[in-house]
Amino acid sequence: MINSNIGNNNQSEYIRRYFNNNFHGLLIDAIGQNLSPVVVRPSALQIREATEVVRFGNIFDPPNNSCPISLERFNNDQLVTRIIYCGHIFSSEIQTWFETNVRCPLCRFDIREHRNNQTSRNNLSAINETDSQQHTIPEPDIENESESATEHE
Repeated sequence: MINSNIGNNNQSEYIRRYFNNNFHGLLIDAIGQNLSPVVVRPSALQIREATEVVRFGNIFDPPNNSCPISLERFNNDQLVTRIIYCGHIFSSEIQTWFETNVRCPLCRFDIREHRNNQTSRNNLSAINETDSQQHTIPEPDIENESESATEHE
């Protein structure tokens, strides 16, 4: 009976040492089999708020004349996508880029950080006057305002 207990103790000690020595490796293997890469992509709303589609010919002094992704040279009539904050310009290939990325491929600006009231690091007032005229706010009608002010007195 004493001999069987000694054998059991040795076996238990072996199992304990084996388990302690290999637990970390077994745990990493088990976790690694169930993990897959996490794709980080911007939402459609984040893309819409951080980019704008403009005609390439309407951009004064563009920072690039070809798409950094497709290497396609832009023509003046082509609609391009511009990241509002950094001003970098891309063909429609940027949409594919945003399926797995949240950053401008040139300067690494995270488009999820864009807010509508942010101004660009590259001056966005560099759009030709013809393009900026489409976004003018109408002047208030001063005659109608003075008439309604007298009515309330």
